[in-house]
Amino acid sequence: MVRLLAVMLAGTWSLLGAERAMAASQADLVAVEFRLGGGKPVERAAVFDGGGDLSKPAIVVRPGQAAAVSIAFVPGREVVVQFEVGDGTYLLDGPFRWPDRSEVHDVGPVLRRTVAGVLPGPGKPALEPPLWIDAQGRANAGAWPQCGASARMWACVGVPFSESGLAVFAADHPAAFAMVRAGGEPVVKTAAWATVVVAAGNDPDALEVELWRPVAPGSNPDGLRVRPERASGCDSAGLSPGSVLVWCTRDDDVDVLVSAAGRARARATVESATAWLLSPLTMELLPDVPVQGRVETSSRRPAAGALVEISELLEVAGPDGEPREVRRSLMEVVADDRGRFEARGLGAGAYEALAAHPTFGRVRSRFQASQGEVVLVLAAARRLTGQVVRQGRAVVEAVVEVVPEPGMHLRVSDPYDAIAPGTATDDEGRFEVALPASGANELRIHAGGVVARWPVPPGQAAVTDLGVLELPGRVAVSVEYRGNEGCRLLAVGPLGRTGFSTVEATVTSPGARRFDLPEPGQWFLTAACAGVERTVEPPMIDVPADRMDWSTIAVVR
Repeated sequence: MVRLLAVMLAGTWSLLGAERAMAASQADLVAVEFRLGGGKPVERAAVFDGGGDLSKPAIVVRPGQAAAVSIAFVPGREVVVQFEVGDGTYLLDGPFRWPDRSEVHDVGPVLRRTVAGVLPGPGKPALEPPLWIDAQGRANAGAWPQCGASARMWACVGVPFSESGLAVFAADHPAAFAMVRAGGEPVVKTAAWATVVVAAGNDPDALEVELWRPVAPGSNPDGLRVRPERASGCDSAGLSPGSVLVWCTRDDDVDVLVSAAGRARARATVESATAWLLSPLTMELLPDVPVQGRVETSSRRPAAGALVEISELLEVAGPDGEPREVRRSLMEVVADDRGRFEARGLGAGAYEALAAHPTFGRVRSRFQASQGEVVLVLAAARRLTGQVVRQGRAVVEAVVEVVPEPGMHLRVSDPYDAIAPGTATDDEGRFEVALPASGANELRIHAGGVVARWPVPPGQAAVTDLGVLELPGRVAVSVEYRGNEGCRLLAVGPLGRTGFSTVEATVTSPGARRFDLPEPGQWFLTAACAGVERTVEPPMIDVPADRMDWSTIAVVR
């Protein structure tokens, strides 16, 4: 069989017109009838004699589209019989020893093909011959497919046309392989490592795979929450409905998160040092059991519209090497009018729900996915109230937010403690908003392209009324413009405040533009010229709070 592959790789195994007479007399031959699975009509049948010259078939039969073929051949010879059915596909029988008496062979219906290509990189493949593994990561245990390599080329014979798999040239570090999708052309890849991930559990539908960097403490060593980061240099490709190929171009560990319709998520860490293409990673996807929950106020009334953030609880090594528990965010859901919510796809393990409401406060609660209904009772928080007006008239649907000090998320153990859901003013311009657990710095109100800020007053009162808050107009900045008139002039700011805006200047006349800024402060200037960012002089303008109109000169370099 290896010789057969070597000849095929050299380009001589084409089976086109290679007919020769048998040395043996007709009296020495034994006929075998081959009945082809699926009733496939055969264009040509060829017998390859494993004990003789494999540069061409020993005998070729043209049955004229018949679904059964009778061939006479020398008994006792080790052979492979190929039945061409068109479009580059064929059926195979063998290898087997030709019988001493006539018999019938039922040929399986699996349509096969030959895939081939150029070997990756210089030198010989680490695996000689290359090894075929199927979509489940299992090395070939039967007669087919068989792979070979010669003169910088590789080929695999007998690949099932409707199945995917891999021709593996190197399985360790680095890995080299050809990914062959069902009916598709081979794609050759090299990687630091690769492995096949198999999802066990009732043949799940098409898998969804996410690749993340393993959880590690962030910039805040005392932080309780870690930010998920995508694993750069890593990728995945589906092989079958229940398996996927994962590879990385760097020797990095990676967290593999697998999900499928109607299944709970499963997560596993692949360590680059032990990843091996010939050892598939099996992950069990259990049936999804949706977690039902409800959010209530401190007076046990439904908290409609509460935001519920679901995190998984993980144990990682801290900076001192000791284990500690951290949270990794998974999803956000919103409670309905009855305060109810549902979380789907959670696998076995410990989780935490953080519920927050713009008015009624927040609460944390641990739960297990299997524990049944999760009830979250909000703890009342300090609240701010007031009325937003412009020129004495109520401003409806103004966005009201409590924002933390810049950089506060790096100083608290959990950034979510410095965040509170915003709200909007009612028909009378009134609002009521709860403060976050820590770090509340200022009240930010946005309406009609204007942003206004008020400091959060100190105190411990349950409710602090800020009274009537008058929204100013926009700040007009006139610009004497010097530069390419085709450039867009942009302002980004205000710097040093939480919540940036980007404003584009309007052209008022040749050489003149105007910014209508939502608020005063320091604004960074830049220009976009045909998609290229250009510097501006001055690079920054400081717009005072006591001026509603201002002027400057902008020169685009």
